[in-house]
Amino acid sequence: MAGEKTSADKLNKTLIEVSNILNKHNINEWFVMFGTLLGIVREGSCIDGDDDIDIMINFDYDELKNIFSQEGLKFETNRKSQNILKSLSTNKYASFDFYMCEISKENNYYSPWQNVQVNNVSVVQKKWNNCNINLPNNAESKLEKMYGKNWRTPVKYIHGQRGEFSDENSIYNTKLKFII
Repeated sequence: MAGEKTSADKLNKTLIEVSNILNKHNINEWFVMFGTLLGIVREGSCIDGDDDIDIMINFDYDELKNIFSQEGLKFETNRKSQNILKSLSTNKYASFDFYMCEISKENNYYSPWQNVQVNNVSVVQKKWNNCNINLPNNAESKLEKMYGKNWRTPVKYIHGQRGEFSDENSIYNTKLKFII
């Protein structure tokens, strides 16, 4: 978490809007990940105080940017990498990150931006807040690999500290490629 703290209500509204746009355009190879997945699975909501929505996606960068721009959303323009597409927050919506992924024939999603590979993904659609969102299969085991065995217990976030990543068994405490 590096950006501005955002209310769960605003994050939830953002996730609903982003999901609706993706679904409207029949974009299916995506799922929520990182803190967004943690909140949805653990709390049934985005985490109050998180800074953005995290989505891993396999789609053309320019086409995705164009679709969301036509819906009135804006993106950071100072990024040189096409491995991440980061929206600007507005009064109505929080920032969201699209981690652009490659998918192997084994359904491993690889994001070069964070050097993260999520193995054997079957996207599972979940009805949530009157919309359909995508989760990775075996979300709980993926959360344990990311946040450690105590992922179900919220950790109080203190600015400048790693918050939810405090478990010594968490992959976030390594410098290696994350394989989830």
